[in-house]
Amino acid sequence: MPTWSRLVCRYIIISLLMLLLAGFIVTLPAGATRAAGGDLELAGPGLREGGLVVTKEQLLGQKPLILPDGTEVKQYDDWYSAINTYPTKTFYRGQGIRLRDLLAAAGGLTEDATMIKFIAADGMQVTFTIQELLDEPAFRFPNFMAGSLAGHIPGDPGQKVAVEPLIAHRSFSAHSLAEIRADQNFNSTDAYHLLFGQRAVTHQNNSRFAKYVTKIEVLTDAVPRWDPPQAAPLPGEVVPGTLVELSGPSSDEDKVHYTLDGSDPTIDSPMYNYIARRWWSARARDLAFINCPIQITDDTTIKAVTIGPGKSDSAIATFNYRVSAPNKEPDAPATTIVLTVGQKKAVVDDQSLVLEAAPYLKSGVGRTLVPIRFIGEAFRADVDWDSGSRTVSIKLKDKEIVLRLDSDQAYINGTAQVIDCPPKLHSSGRTFVPLRLISELLGAKVSYEAATSKIIMTK
Repeated sequence: MPTWSRLVCRYIIISLLMLLLAGFIVTLPAGATRAAGGDLELAGPGLREGGLVVTKEQLLGQKPLILPDGTEVKQYDDWYSAINTYPTKTFYRGQGIRLRDLLAAAGGLTEDATMIKFIAADGMQVTFTIQELLDEPAFRFPNFMAGSLAGHIPGDPGQKVAVEPLIAHRSFSAHSLAEIRADQNFNSTDAYHLLFGQRAVTHQNNSRFAKYVTKIEVLTDAVPRWDPPQAAPLPGEVVPGTLVELSGPSSDEDKVHYTLDGSDPTIDSPMYNYIARRWWSARARDLAFINCPIQITDDTTIKAVTIGPGKSDSAIATFNYRVSAPNKEPDAPATTIVLTVGQKKAVVDDQSLVLEAAPYLKSGVGRTLVPIRFIGEAFRADVDWDSGSRTVSIKLKDKEIVLRLDSDQAYINGTAQVIDCPPKLHSSGRTFVPLRLISELLGAKVSYEAATSKIIMTK
């Protein structure tokens, strides 16, 4: 082949390769092109000086970002506890600049500033009230995973540490404190990543950890307010055993907190709708157990409030239920059972008895297991065992409970509920069940004396 022909062919091949390479670069995933973040804009009528563009080098600490008082903004390395709306728990760690310092560098907030909007490169926008994000204290709870990763189990709120919202240029998540302390896990994939603390140990903050933030806008709009919760059935006279369901305006990030003792509910009060509506189809079998209706057995006042991001708390709704007199249970002397963990001795209404097997603490799940037949019959329930299906059924008045050995499902009047500790067959041949489960199902009150390991059940 002539020399010029070879040169032309070589030119064509090189040109094609360059075009292919250019096409590959152009079509890289969006996350790859923004992995390390870029400049960050702060704007909006709620900023005193109108706005500021913070460069990538300033956000990474490679160049100084100066506050109005002449001091330099610091870089922080902090970690956070977080729960999503599924709900499950995790830890996050981030390195970057605190939101409060970024706002100060932009001149600070005006007196009429009300809300802060975060706009991300992927189109996500999240808005918070200044009250919830900057004014109210937020924390990390190092021990909130005690017992379970499940977000509907509050865990231990002890040893909480106050934390500030952070705009992180490097971050990662993990399920253990050992992993969250490992520096090698840092990456810039989610930069810039908004991280902030929990206002309560059950606060579901994770769903608003916005990634790829490119703009922060401070607003002066009037703060909207959440609508109050609703209850079904409506308050009034009901029959004993009525199940009351609570719901928020959208039952998603808006959470319903309630009390039954007459006090006003707050974000620290029990949460009703742990599982957000977006997950209801995926977690249909868990709804009745986690978003658990409130059973009315006596005259009851439910107070409830809607609390969620981007709006102020709703007015407190009050629902008064009266148990209809003709259907009330006749007065009967209460039965008291006293058991001791690790001991076979039991007392029923001052009568001493000896169990075939002692109550015990099941390691790993933190549940105390007790003999179901003994407790059921002491409370005047009918207890039947079916060896073929390995099920035990407890019938008490208008309620039937069916449990299967080693199964995480309980059936209450035919409706399935998920339980976190299945019934177990003891070496004595007796079926043991979690104390909390059977006490709730039978409607018994339970107290525990830590000093003596005594369990006192009354019904």
